Amino acid sequence: MQLLLDLFDPLPQRFDNFEPLGNEALVATLERFAVNEPMPGVTTPHLAIWGPAGSGKSHLLHAVAETVRRNGNVACYCPLREPFLEPPPQLSGAVVLFDDLDVADAAAQEALFHAFNRAERLKQRWLVAANAPPHQLPLREDLRTRLALLPLLPVTPLDDTGRARLIARRAAEWGVAISDDAVRFLLTHASRAIPELLLVLEAASEESLRRGKPITAPLVKAVWQLISQEP
Repeated sequence: MQLLLDLFDPLPQRFDNFEPLGNEALVATLERFAVNEPMPGVTTPHLAIWGPAGSGKSHLLHAVAETVRRNGNVACYCPLREPFLEPPPQLSGAVVLFDDLDVADAAAQEALFHAFNRAERLKQRWLVAANAPPHQLPLREDLRTRLALLPLLPVTPLDDTGRARLIARRAAEWGVAISDDAVRFLLTHASRAIPELLLVLEAASEESLRRGKPITAPLVKAVWQLISQEP
């Protein structure tokens, strides 16, 4: 079996295809943030979300950006895991989304510090994501102090019920049937991180379509073993 992973276009990351189980209140707050509506208990224009890798933080940031742009406003997604080549945008009224704050290097941290000081003057709204609360991150002290004041919203990783619902939803979006045994195999053996789980499901879905048969547990196992062997 050769895995090509080339049949499906990347699915847009929106609120309506995010599995919200366990994060219903968080999603509701971010939906209000995206359209600049008052958020219960929040008195600042900025928010921070945190959760372990693979819990859906990047999806939520992209969902906010998609909603902001769909409503005719400016959203800037800034992934801090990538090399920091330019300062954050100085766009008045923009929603700026910083992903992977926990891996921001020294140059990025300095730029973020100065950008945060400009954000109020520019009437920007920030959404920051990290794998831990900002006050626990190894950031320069002046930046950590500022970001520690942001309202903090945890992202709860999906349990098996939520992961099963996500698997069923993605399989349906890709137009394939999946057996209960195949779902159980994924829940038992695949990574709990959503991107890795969906990588196995996508490869199994493509092979299923090539064969013209539903996704079975033996197919998922074969795909999972191939992916697990890749360097």
